[in-house]
Amino acid sequence: MHLIWLRQHNMLAKNLSQLNPHWDDETIFQEARRIAGAQMQHITYQEFLPILLGEKLMRKLDLQPLRKGYWQKYNSSLSPNIANNFASASFRFAHSIIPGLMKLLAGRNATPEFVQMRKMLFNPFELYQKGRLDETLRGAMGTSIQASDPYFTDELKSHMFEDSVERMKQPKLCGLDLVSLNIQRGRDHGLPGYVFWREYCGFKRLADFEDLRQFMNEDVLVNIKAIYRQVEDIDLYTGALSEVPLEGSILGPTLTCLISDQFVRLKYGDRFWYETDQHPVAFSTEQLRQIRKTSLANIICDNADNLDVIQPKVMEKLGKGNKYVNCSEIERPNLSAWKDDLNHVKLFDDKTNVRVLNLVVG
Repeated sequence: MHLIWLRQHNMLAKNLSQLNPHWDDETIFQEARRIAGAQMQHITYQEFLPILLGEKLMRKLDLQPLRKGYWQKYNSSLSPNIANNFASASFRFAHSIIPGLMKLLAGRNATPEFVQMRKMLFNPFELYQKGRLDETLRGAMGTSIQASDPYFTDELKSHMFEDSVERMKQPKLCGLDLVSLNIQRGRDHGLPGYVFWREYCGFKRLADFEDLRQFMNEDVLVNIKAIYRQVEDIDLYTGALSEVPLEGSILGPTLTCLISDQFVRLKYGDRFWYETDQHPVAFSTEQLRQIRKTSLANIICDNADNLDVIQPKVMEKLGKGNKYVNCSEIERPNLSAWKDDLNHVKLFDDKTNVRVLNLVVG
Protein backbone atom coordinates (compact mmCIF):
# COMPACT_ATOMS: atom_id res chain seq x y z
CA MET A 1 0.00 0.00 0.00
CA HIS A 2 2.95 2.36 0.50
CA LEU A 3 3.78 1.95 -3.18
CA ILE A 4 0.16 2.39 -4.27
CA TRP A 5 -0.20 5.65 -2.33
CA LEU A 6 3.14 6.95 -3.56
CA ARG A 7 1.92 6.40 -7.10
CA GLN A 8 -1.42 8.01 -6.26
CA HIS A 9 0.29 11.18 -5.06
CA ASN A 10 2.46 11.33 -8.17
CA MET A 11 -0.52 10.73 -10.45
CA LEU A 12 -2.39 13.57 -8.76
CA ALA A 13 0.63 15.85 -9.14
CA LYS A 14 0.93 15.04 -12.84
CA ASN A 15 -2.76 15.69 -13.51
CA LEU A 16 -2.77 18.93 -11.51
CA SER A 17 0.26 20.12 -13.47
CA GLN A 18 -1.53 19.47 -16.75
CA LEU A 19 -4.67 21.25 -15.54
CA ASN A 20 -2.74 24.23 -14.22
CA PRO A 21 0.54 24.67 -16.14
CA HIS A 22 1.06 28.03 -14.39
CA TRP A 23 1.38 26.38 -10.96
CA ASP A 24 4.89 26.09 -9.52
CA ASP A 25 6.30 22.81 -8.16
CA GLU A 26 5.55 23.62 -4.53
CA THR A 27 1.90 24.40 -5.23
CA ILE A 28 1.51 21.16 -7.19
CA PHE A 29 3.17 19.12 -4.45
CA GLN A 30 1.14 20.62 -1.61
CA GLU A 31 -2.21 20.29 -3.41
CA ALA A 32 -1.49 16.69 -4.46
CA ARG A 33 -0.53 15.94 -0.86
CA ARG A 34 -3.72 17.59 0.37
CA ILE A 35 -5.95 15.60 -1.99
CA ALA A 36 -4.19 12.29 -1.25
CA GLY A 37 -4.56 12.92 2.49
CA ALA A 38 -8.27 13.65 2.06
CA GLN A 39 -8.74 10.48 0.02
CA MET A 40 -7.01 8.41 2.68
CA GLN A 41 -9.22 9.92 5.39
CA HIS A 42 -12.33 9.21 3.33
CA ILE A 43 -11.39 5.57 2.71
CA THR A 44 -10.47 5.02 6.37
CA TYR A 45 -13.79 6.30 7.70
CA GLN A 46 -15.97 5.10 4.82
CA GLU A 47 -14.61 1.58 4.24
CA PHE A 48 -12.27 0.51 7.05
CA LEU A 49 -13.78 1.71 10.32
CA PRO A 50 -17.32 0.35 9.73
CA ILE A 51 -15.78 -3.14 9.50
CA LEU A 52 -13.56 -2.57 12.51
CA LEU A 53 -16.03 -0.87 14.86
CA GLY A 54 -19.40 -1.78 13.38
CA GLU A 55 -22.01 0.40 11.68
CA LYS A 56 -23.98 0.97 14.89
CA LEU A 57 -21.07 2.55 16.76
CA MET A 58 -20.06 4.56 13.68
CA ARG A 59 -23.51 6.17 13.66
CA LYS A 60 -23.52 6.74 17.42
CA LEU A 61 -20.16 8.54 17.32
CA ASP A 62 -20.96 10.39 14.08
CA LEU A 63 -17.86 8.96 12.41
CA GLN A 64 -19.44 8.25 9.04
CA PRO A 65 -18.44 10.66 6.25
CA LEU A 66 -21.19 12.98 5.05
CA ARG A 67 -22.85 12.36 1.71
CA LYS A 68 -22.88 16.07 0.93
CA GLY A 69 -22.03 19.42 2.45
CA TYR A 70 -19.50 20.33 5.13
CA TRP A 71 -18.83 18.85 8.56
CA GLN A 72 -19.11 21.57 11.21
CA LYS A 73 -18.27 19.88 14.51
CA TYR A 74 -14.58 20.74 14.84
CA ASN A 75 -13.59 20.93 18.52
CA SER A 76 -10.42 22.94 19.19
CA SER A 77 -10.21 21.55 22.75
CA LEU A 78 -9.69 17.98 21.48
CA SER A 79 -6.17 16.83 20.66
CA PRO A 80 -5.82 14.85 17.43
CA ASN A 81 -2.43 13.52 18.55
CA ILE A 82 -1.89 9.77 18.65
CA ALA A 83 -2.46 8.36 22.13
CA ASN A 84 0.30 6.33 23.77
CA ASN A 85 -2.02 3.34 24.28
CA PHE A 86 -3.05 3.44 20.61
CA ALA A 87 0.50 3.48 19.24
CA SER A 88 1.99 1.08 21.78
CA ALA A 89 -0.76 -1.50 22.15
CA SER A 90 -4.34 -0.96 20.97
CA PHE A 91 -3.86 -0.58 17.23
CA ARG A 92 -1.33 -3.41 17.19
CA PHE A 93 -4.29 -5.76 17.46
CA ALA A 94 -3.94 -6.05 13.68
CA HIS A 95 -0.88 -8.27 14.07
CA SER A 96 -3.23 -11.04 15.21
CA ILE A 97 -5.31 -10.90 12.01
CA ILE A 98 -2.35 -11.35 9.64
CA PRO A 99 -2.29 -14.76 7.91
CA GLY A 100 0.96 -16.71 7.90
CA LEU A 101 0.96 -17.23 4.13
CA MET A 102 0.77 -14.51 1.50
CA LYS A 103 -1.24 -15.46 -1.56
CA LEU A 104 0.00 -14.46 -5.01
CA LEU A 105 -2.50 -14.67 -7.87
CA ALA A 106 -1.44 -14.25 -11.49
CA GLY A 107 -5.06 -13.98 -12.68
CA ARG A 108 -8.65 -14.48 -11.58
CA ASN A 109 -8.66 -18.17 -12.48
CA ALA A 110 -4.98 -18.87 -11.93
CA THR A 111 -3.67 -21.37 -9.39
CA PRO A 112 -2.53 -19.34 -6.37
CA GLU A 113 1.06 -19.36 -5.16
CA PHE A 114 1.72 -19.06 -1.43
CA VAL A 115 4.77 -17.49 0.21
CA GLN A 116 5.66 -17.58 3.91
CA MET A 117 5.37 -14.19 5.60
CA ARG A 118 8.96 -14.41 6.85
CA LYS A 119 10.19 -14.36 3.24
CA MET A 120 8.32 -11.15 2.44
CA LEU A 121 9.44 -8.96 5.35
CA PHE A 122 12.13 -6.44 4.35
CA ASN A 123 12.00 -7.93 0.87
CA PRO A 124 10.92 -5.35 -1.73
CA PHE A 125 12.76 -7.27 -4.44
CA GLU A 126 9.76 -9.53 -5.06
CA LEU A 127 7.82 -6.51 -6.32
CA TYR A 128 10.54 -5.67 -8.84
CA GLN A 129 9.59 -8.71 -10.91
CA LYS A 130 7.22 -8.09 -13.79
CA GLY A 131 3.60 -8.65 -12.78
CA ARG A 132 4.45 -9.30 -9.13
CA LEU A 133 2.71 -6.19 -7.80
CA ASP A 134 -0.60 -7.16 -9.40
CA GLU A 135 -0.21 -10.75 -8.22
CA THR A 136 0.33 -9.50 -4.67
CA LEU A 137 -2.69 -7.18 -4.85
CA ARG A 138 -4.98 -9.88 -6.26
CA GLY A 139 -3.85 -12.29 -3.58
CA ALA A 140 -4.33 -9.79 -0.75
CA MET A 141 -7.80 -8.78 -1.95
CA GLY A 142 -8.80 -12.44 -2.10
CA THR A 143 -7.48 -13.38 1.35
CA SER A 144 -9.63 -13.31 4.48
CA ILE A 145 -8.15 -11.90 7.67
CA GLN A 146 -7.69 -14.08 10.73
CA ALA A 147 -9.78 -13.51 13.86
CA SER A 148 -8.75 -10.75 16.24
CA ASP A 149 -7.77 -12.85 19.24
CA PRO A 150 -4.71 -13.84 21.32
CA TYR A 151 -3.58 -16.38 18.71
CA PHE A 152 -0.91 -15.39 16.18
CA THR A 153 0.70 -17.07 13.22
CA ASP A 154 4.10 -18.65 13.92
CA GLU A 155 5.46 -16.50 11.11
CA LEU A 156 5.21 -13.50 13.45
CA LYS A 157 5.72 -15.05 16.87
CA SER A 158 8.64 -17.33 15.99
CA HIS A 159 10.09 -16.38 12.60
CA MET A 160 9.78 -12.61 12.21
CA PHE A 161 12.71 -11.19 10.19
CA GLU A 162 14.35 -14.61 10.18
CA ASP A 163 14.94 -14.70 6.43
CA SER A 164 15.46 -10.94 6.29
CA VAL A 165 18.67 -11.32 8.29
CA GLU A 166 19.83 -14.06 5.92
CA ARG A 167 19.33 -11.78 2.90
CA MET A 168 21.49 -9.14 4.57
CA LYS A 169 24.34 -11.70 4.57
CA GLN A 170 24.49 -11.69 8.35
CA PRO A 171 24.95 -14.84 10.44
CA LYS A 172 21.78 -16.95 10.49
CA LEU A 173 19.72 -15.97 13.50
CA CYS A 174 16.47 -17.22 14.92
CA GLY A 175 13.35 -15.19 14.20
CA LEU A 176 11.89 -12.65 16.59
CA ASP A 177 8.60 -12.85 18.49
CA LEU A 178 6.39 -9.89 17.58
CA VAL A 179 3.90 -10.61 20.37
CA SER A 180 6.61 -10.40 23.04
CA LEU A 181 7.92 -7.21 21.46
CA ASN A 182 4.45 -5.66 21.55
CA ILE A 183 3.97 -6.53 25.21
CA GLN A 184 7.42 -5.22 26.13
CA ARG A 185 6.83 -2.03 24.13
CA GLY A 186 3.78 -1.28 26.28
CA ARG A 187 5.88 -1.71 29.41
CA ASP A 188 8.70 0.46 28.01
CA HIS A 189 6.13 3.18 27.28
CA GLY A 190 4.82 3.02 30.83
CA LEU A 191 1.33 1.89 29.87
CA PRO A 192 -0.88 1.02 32.84
CA GLY A 193 -2.25 -2.51 32.90
CA TYR A 194 -5.39 -3.91 31.33
CA VAL A 195 -7.49 -3.36 34.48
CA PHE A 196 -6.75 0.38 34.38
CA TRP A 197 -7.92 0.71 30.79
CA ARG A 198 -11.11 -1.20 31.50
CA GLU A 199 -11.95 1.40 34.14
CA TYR A 200 -10.83 4.23 31.86
CA CYS A 201 -13.43 3.04 29.36
CA GLY A 202 -16.14 3.09 32.02
CA PHE A 203 -16.36 -0.64 32.62
CA LYS A 204 -16.75 -2.23 36.04
CA ARG A 205 -13.52 -2.68 38.00
CA LEU A 206 -12.09 -6.19 37.88
CA ALA A 207 -11.51 -7.70 41.32
CA ASP A 208 -10.02 -11.06 40.34
CA PHE A 209 -9.59 -13.52 37.47
CA GLU A 210 -13.12 -14.82 37.88
CA ASP A 211 -14.47 -11.46 36.71
CA LEU A 212 -12.90 -12.13 33.30
CA ARG A 213 -15.23 -15.05 32.55
CA GLN A 214 -18.02 -12.76 31.32
CA PHE A 215 -15.99 -11.54 28.30
CA MET A 216 -13.21 -14.12 27.80
CA ASN A 217 -13.30 -17.74 26.68
CA GLU A 218 -12.32 -20.40 29.20
CA ASP A 219 -9.21 -21.61 27.33
CA VAL A 220 -7.89 -18.05 27.12
CA LEU A 221 -8.58 -17.44 30.80
CA VAL A 222 -6.67 -20.59 31.77
CA ASN A 223 -3.59 -19.33 29.91
CA ILE A 224 -3.80 -15.86 31.44
CA LYS A 225 -4.07 -17.28 34.97
CA ALA A 226 -1.00 -19.42 34.29
CA ILE A 227 1.06 -16.41 33.20
CA TYR A 228 -0.01 -13.59 35.54
CA ARG A 229 -0.04 -13.73 39.34
CA GLN A 230 -2.97 -11.36 39.75
CA VAL A 231 -5.48 -9.64 37.52
CA GLU A 232 -3.81 -6.24 37.99
CA ASP A 233 -0.64 -7.59 36.34
CA ILE A 234 -2.29 -8.29 32.97
CA ASP A 235 -0.78 -6.18 30.18
CA LEU A 236 -3.14 -4.09 28.07
CA TYR A 237 -2.12 -5.90 24.88
CA THR A 238 -2.75 -9.34 26.38
CA GLY A 239 -6.04 -8.53 28.06
CA ALA A 240 -7.61 -6.47 25.28
CA LEU A 241 -6.87 -9.08 22.61
CA SER A 242 -8.30 -11.83 24.80
CA GLU A 243 -11.82 -10.38 24.92
CA VAL A 244 -14.64 -11.87 22.86
CA PRO A 245 -15.58 -9.50 19.97
CA LEU A 246 -18.66 -7.34 20.28
CA GLU A 247 -21.62 -7.98 17.99
CA GLY A 248 -21.06 -6.35 14.60
CA SER A 249 -17.38 -5.71 15.32
CA ILE A 250 -14.17 -7.69 15.11
CA LEU A 251 -12.92 -6.23 18.41
CA GLY A 252 -13.70 -6.74 22.07
CA PRO A 253 -15.06 -3.92 24.28
CA THR A 254 -11.74 -2.48 25.49
CA LEU A 255 -10.13 -2.31 22.05
CA THR A 256 -13.36 -0.90 20.62
CA CYS A 257 -13.31 1.83 23.28
CA LEU A 258 -9.66 2.82 22.85
CA ILE A 259 -9.55 2.65 19.07
CA SER A 260 -12.84 4.49 18.58
CA ASP A 261 -11.63 7.18 21.01
CA GLN A 262 -8.57 7.73 18.83
CA PHE A 263 -10.53 7.98 15.60
CA VAL A 264 -13.07 10.33 17.19
CA ARG A 265 -10.24 12.69 18.14
CA LEU A 266 -8.59 12.33 14.74
CA LYS A 267 -11.82 13.64 13.21
CA TYR A 268 -13.27 16.06 15.75
CA GLY A 269 -9.91 17.53 16.79
CA ASP A 270 -8.40 17.99 13.32
CA ARG A 271 -8.88 21.49 11.90
CA PHE A 272 -7.61 20.14 8.57
CA TRP A 273 -10.25 17.38 8.43
CA TYR A 274 -11.13 16.97 4.76
CA GLU A 275 -14.84 17.78 5.23
CA THR A 276 -14.22 20.96 7.25
CA ASP A 277 -15.85 24.23 6.32
CA GLN A 278 -13.01 26.22 7.90
CA HIS A 279 -11.25 28.54 5.46
CA PRO A 280 -8.66 28.73 4.04
CA VAL A 281 -8.17 24.96 4.38
CA ALA A 282 -11.63 23.89 3.17
CA PHE A 283 -12.15 22.28 -0.21
CA SER A 284 -14.75 23.83 -2.48
CA THR A 285 -18.16 22.17 -2.58
CA GLU A 286 -17.39 20.60 -5.96
CA GLN A 287 -13.92 19.45 -4.91
CA LEU A 288 -15.39 17.77 -1.84
CA ARG A 289 -18.06 16.12 -3.98
CA GLN A 290 -15.31 14.63 -6.14
CA ILE A 291 -13.25 13.44 -3.16
CA ARG A 292 -16.31 11.55 -1.92
CA LYS A 293 -16.19 9.47 -5.10
CA THR A 294 -12.89 8.00 -3.88
CA SER A 295 -12.74 4.30 -3.03
CA LEU A 296 -9.85 1.98 -2.32
CA ALA A 297 -10.93 0.10 -5.44
CA ASN A 298 -10.34 3.09 -7.71
CA ILE A 299 -7.03 3.91 -5.97
CA ILE A 300 -5.77 0.36 -6.60
CA CYS A 301 -7.08 0.23 -10.17
CA ASP A 302 -5.40 3.52 -11.05
CA ASN A 303 -2.03 2.62 -9.57
CA ALA A 304 -1.58 -1.11 -10.13
CA ASP A 305 0.49 -2.13 -13.15
CA ASN A 306 -2.13 -3.94 -15.21
CA LEU A 307 -5.11 -4.80 -13.03
CA ASP A 308 -8.29 -5.08 -15.09
CA VAL A 309 -10.96 -6.25 -12.61
CA ILE A 310 -11.62 -5.69 -8.91
CA GLN A 311 -14.35 -6.10 -6.31
CA PRO A 312 -15.90 -2.65 -5.55
CA LYS A 313 -15.63 -3.15 -1.77
CA VAL A 314 -11.98 -4.12 -1.52
CA MET A 315 -12.02 -4.68 2.24
CA GLU A 316 -14.91 -7.12 2.03
CA LYS A 317 -14.96 -10.68 0.73
CA LEU A 318 -15.59 -11.33 -2.92
CA GLY A 319 -19.08 -12.75 -3.41
CA LYS A 320 -22.74 -11.87 -3.74
CA GLY A 321 -23.13 -8.10 -3.84
CA ASN A 322 -19.39 -7.66 -4.21
CA LYS A 323 -18.47 -9.38 -7.46
CA TYR A 324 -15.67 -8.50 -9.85
CA VAL A 325 -16.25 -5.50 -12.12
CA ASN A 326 -13.99 -3.94 -14.72
CA CYS A 327 -11.76 -1.22 -13.35
CA SER A 328 -13.20 1.08 -16.00
CA GLU A 329 -16.61 0.80 -14.28
CA ILE A 330 -15.34 2.04 -10.91
CA GLU A 331 -16.32 5.65 -10.19
CA ARG A 332 -13.44 8.10 -9.86
CA PRO A 333 -12.98 11.73 -8.79
CA ASN A 334 -12.76 14.31 -11.58
CA LEU A 335 -9.84 16.66 -10.98
CA SER A 336 -11.27 19.35 -13.25
CA ALA A 337 -12.69 20.82 -10.04
CA TRP A 338 -9.10 21.92 -9.27
CA LYS A 339 -8.61 23.84 -12.51
CA ASP A 340 -7.92 27.51 -11.86
CA ASP A 341 -10.26 30.00 -13.49
CA LEU A 342 -7.78 32.50 -14.93
CA ASN A 343 -10.53 35.10 -15.14
CA HIS A 344 -10.44 35.25 -11.36
CA VAL A 345 -6.67 35.59 -10.94
CA LYS A 346 -5.92 38.70 -8.86
CA LEU A 347 -4.58 41.26 -11.33
CA PHE A 348 -3.13 43.65 -8.75
CA ASP A 349 -1.26 43.11 -5.53
CA ASP A 350 -2.46 44.94 -2.41
CA LYS A 351 -0.13 47.90 -2.89
CA THR A 352 -1.33 48.38 -6.47
CA ASN A 353 -4.94 48.37 -5.30
CA VAL A 354 -4.16 51.07 -2.74
CA ARG A 355 -2.44 53.23 -5.38
CA VAL A 356 -5.38 52.85 -7.78
CA LEU A 357 -7.83 53.73 -5.00
CA ASN A 358 -5.84 56.88 -4.11
CA LEU A 359 -5.82 58.00 -7.75
CA VAL A 360 -9.59 57.56 -8.02
CA VAL A 361 -10.37 59.30 -4.75
CA GLY A 362 -7.77 62.03 -5.19
